[in-house]
Amino acid sequence: MAFLAYVHRATRFRDMPTDPYYVGILASPKEKAAFEESQRMLVEDVETARPHGPDSIIALPHMGTQFSHEPDSFSETSARAMIAEGVAEVLVCHSHAAQPTQFLSVTSSDGKRRNGFVLCCPD
Repeated sequence: MAFLAYVHRATRFRDMPTDPYYVGILASPKEKAAFEESQRMLVEDVETARPHGPDSIIALPHMGTQFSHEPDSFSETSARAMIAEGVAEVLVCHSHAAQPTQFLSVTSSDGKRRNGFVLCCPD
């Protein structure tokens, strides 16, 4: 298995070194340049994991609206993007509340249908 960790919003993100072991940053589509950068990082992370032959690629994003029992649009957009790039399971944490489990089928940028599982893990 390959585990990919991400966080939405981090203190002083722009000042973080470019060390490959730092957690990936998820940006909102409203922040165009930052969103494109976060998508690029996601693609690179999945491409780095694939040659190692993992049985599954699992994303562990820290995102979502606290104390909400429904995923917010940012979380849904991010989970769909992760699955489109080849992540099989998205285990979300941050909401402090149970949210519905989702089985998603999305189309990747190369036209392939990819299926994935999204689970919110109340922390």
